[in-house]
Amino acid sequence: EPFVPFQVLVSHVCKHWREVALQAPILWTRIALTHPEGIKNFIHRSQTLPLCGSLVSEKPPAVSTAISLTAVIHRIRSLTVKIPLSDALDVVRKHLITSATPHLEEVCIQRLLEEPMRNNPHIPIPLEFPREFGGAPLLRSLTLRGVKLPYLPKGSSALTNIAISGPLPKAVVL
Repeated sequence: EPFVPFQVLVSHVCKHWREVALQAPILWTRIALTHPEGIKNFIHRSQTLPLCGSLVSEKPPAVSTAISLTAVIHRIRSLTVKIPLSDALDVVRKHLITSATPHLEEVCIQRLLEEPMRNNPHIPIPLEFPREFGGAPLLRSLTLRGVKLPYLPKGSSALTNIAISGPLPKAVVL
């Protein structure tokens, strides 16, 4: 049975509840969908409020889903992405290292393993030197599982929690 967010359920109780729900942007700030149109509706209904985004799926989502979520990365306060290696994961990583994210406080990116590799705990990650990036001044928590470190905070930083599983970056980076 498909997942239906509580906001959608509330907005379908009756006409009055729908009007109230559609006029309450705070209800639409938690996005946990994998359908691009649903994400766009939540973004529109949340108006200009900071967002919490979550993209969790055992199957790689469509690239359009990742694009819909990262199109407003400048408004995202918390981002959780747990998906298999895919173009969608690359879209998220690219937006994280190229777009200013002034509200971003927490990031969790986990590359899920595809079925044939489920019993193998080792996740190969190509090592590369992360770039410096000053576009996430409020970032305080960064969790990476099976993906490489996308960037280092440039200048003063609120970063107090880093969790990395898989091969660690070079010592000079840490």
